[in-house]
Amino acid sequence: MRARSRAMSGLLLAAGVVLIVLLSAQVAGIKLYRITSGSMDPTISEGALIVTKRVPAADIAVGDIVTVQRSAGSRTVTHRVSQITLGAAPDQRELTLQGDANATPDPSIYTVGAVQRYLFTIIKE
Repeated sequence: MRARSRAMSGLLLAAGVVLIVLLSAQVAGIKLYRITSGSMDPTISEGALIVTKRVPAADIAVGDIVTVQRSAGSRTVTHRVSQITLGAAPDQRELTLQGDANATPDPSIYTVGAVQRYLFTIIKE
């Protein structure tokens, strides 16, 4: 009976720790994304799971890898920043993005106030 009680206590403690870590990551702007195409090969492979952190657009530099929404309510894209211009508002930037495996930049310009900046890959496929 004691062993079962200790096991249950350990399980509850582990679940609590996981919950705290997940909530802390959400508050810190940390997000996970699954890469669904090969446009960032060889830097990030299709199927990889990446970790990103939300940062203001003003903190982005050419060469950074960012994840942004293609348009409101649509899927995201993770590509490298190839050009940055100032947006209409002081906190906005207009980003030109290009996948490492793509010969040309994305056709759309992304106007953003913040982005998810790539930190690292945790699962490569």
